[in-house]
Amino acid sequence: MAQYNEILLAAEKKAERAVETYRRTLIDTQVSCRHSEIVEGGHSATLRPFRVCTKCGYAEEGWGSGYSNLNNNYKDVKIMSRDEASKYVRGVVLSQDVHWLTRVGRSRRESLRKVLEEHQEVSF
Repeated sequence: MAQYNEILLAAEKKAERAVETYRRTLIDTQVSCRHSEIVEGGHSATLRPFRVCTKCGYAEEGWGSGYSNLNNNYKDVKIMSRDEASKYVRGVVLSQDVHWLTRVGRSRRESLRKVLEEHQEVSF
């Protein structure tokens, strides 16, 4: 029995390392992406709309000009259902009270990296 426990513990550690490697790769990709292909998942009675980059999966919630990195500079934002837009999300959808922090302080990319390192979660 102890042998199986050791094997399972080793596998768990390996899986944890793989998830952290994926998380770091995701953050690097989302920071370096130009976010040029954006879709918007519409709002519901209780949820704000959100936008997501279809290339890297970075997502933030907002209204109109309330987006920090997926703002209105992109004229061709395709509106779709929340379920359809959710398929592009990688990690979490950053809430407005979090993603606005990318607008303050250092360069936009450095600020985005800091916010993602603090808030980005992944699960499989």
